[in-house]
Amino acid sequence: IVTGTHTYAEEATYATSIAVTDVGSSTAIVAGSADIADAPLVAQAPLTIKPTEGNAFTGTVGSFADGNPGATTSDFHAIITWGDGSTSAGIVSGPVGGPFIVTGTHTYAEEATYATSIAVTDVGSSTAIVAGSAYVEVITTTTLSSSITNKAIDFIATVSPSDGGGGVNFFTSFDGNSPTPIS
Repeated sequence: IVTGTHTYAEEATYATSIAVTDVGSSTAIVAGSADIADAPLVAQAPLTIKPTEGNAFTGTVGSFADGNPGATTSDFHAIITWGDGSTSAGIVSGPVGGPFIVTGTHTYAEEATYATSIAVTDVGSSTAIVAGSAYVEVITTTTLSSSITNKAIDFIATVSPSDGGGGVNFFTSFDGNSPTPIS
């Protein structure tokens, strides 16, 4: 039995040969092959992103690892499914060997919670699905105004959702003694 070790950089079928020489200088050569499988991809923990309705989100959507310590970002293709019927290409970044992150840009039209996923494929055809979610919030705006008349100060605050829904007004008056809420 002849044994040995070798680390292959990439998946493929490689030709092998073993040359055995005895003490009398006779040599026997045995040819064979080594079928090297692609290293697996592993999805990392799910990530929840928190974009706001109607505004472009750009950021990290998920991450994964590759069992190949020599893997580079050019080895991967990522497609992000945003959960609202949209997909887009993701950008893979990270050091040689990983871990790798996937970033993307998307604008959600409506506030809701969406299930997201990233389909990652490498050049050797290994795949991983990276799960996540998007908690899309509505933007609120606050408008403050005040007026001063005869030593009394009135304050009005209006809080309104960005989707055009009705706002709520808060009003108080201060006459120099104590604040007085006015209904």
